[in-house]
Amino acid sequence: MELFLQILRDDLKSEPSILRQAEDYRERPSNEQYKKTSENVLVTTANNIQDSIAEPLNNIRETPLKADEPTNLQPTTEYSSRELEVFLNGVTWVVSIELSYDDLITDWLEVFDDYLTTNTPKKANKRFIRIRLSLKHPFMIQFAGTNKLVIEPLLRVAAALALSEVVAVESGSNYAQRIRANVNKLLRDALSKQ
Repeated sequence: MELFLQILRDDLKSEPSILRQAEDYRERPSNEQYKKTSENVLVTTANNIQDSIAEPLNNIRETPLKADEPTNLQPTTEYSSRELEVFLNGVTWVVSIELSYDDLITDWLEVFDDYLTTNTPKKANKRFIRIRLSLKHPFMIQFAGTNKLVIEPLLRVAAALALSEVVAVESGSNYAQRIRANVNKLLRDALSKQ
């Protein structure tokens, strides 16, 4: 029986996958369902923003601008991670994507890029980037919990923000990290409330 299950698993993973083919035929929500969901989400989100955003936005506006600088991730041993490599313009980017479950990690998203760090030994043709999303951040606790179907798309958005920041800094932007800092503050101070 175990052999049969292994063969079935391998077959389902092979290309073309029968599951991927079936995905194209799955019933999609109707426009009416999208409209109803959109209206509900817009009402609750707009009310939340209206009720809680003014003070955090003012705090952000009063924080002096400072140029991007090297940052390290907060130390922790309570995380899971996966590493991937991407080859870009003759350089291998070694990207570590981490999900932290440490109560002491205060930011929703952290990014480390050894390209900016002068005290980290550089390896020829390798660049090390770490992206960490905190599962214990108030926003994640409120909206994701341990639900894989919610965590995965949020992790993808976090990775997109992080990699966009890395590329912006590399391209010469002086304040790209400020966007992440602002997102972290807004998610913690206003948008994690329901």
